Amino acid sequence: MKNTTKNYIARGRQVGNLDIVAFTVSLDSLTEIAHEYNGKMYVSFEIARLKEPDANKKTHTLYQLVKGETVQEEAEQKPTGKKGKK
Repeated sequence: MKNTTKNYIARGRQVGNLDIVAFTVSLDSLTEIAHEYNGKMYVSFEIARLKEPDANKKTHTLYQLVKGETVQEEAEQKPTGKKGKK
């Protein structure tokens, strides 16, 4: 996509063989990317499968598209949210 960049928020992992991906995202991270529309606050993001699981067995990434810049490769980006322990 032209004129957009990906703001990486967090990584999650697929739950078993189900079509469910579990993410833990800090409220601070979501507040930073929230936008207002018709008097309400929203957070828009996209979820994509990683080519292969990372060292922590995370299988998916959560990111927000930001208009006005060029798309950067995921390998160069790290999630902006802090990792939580379960």
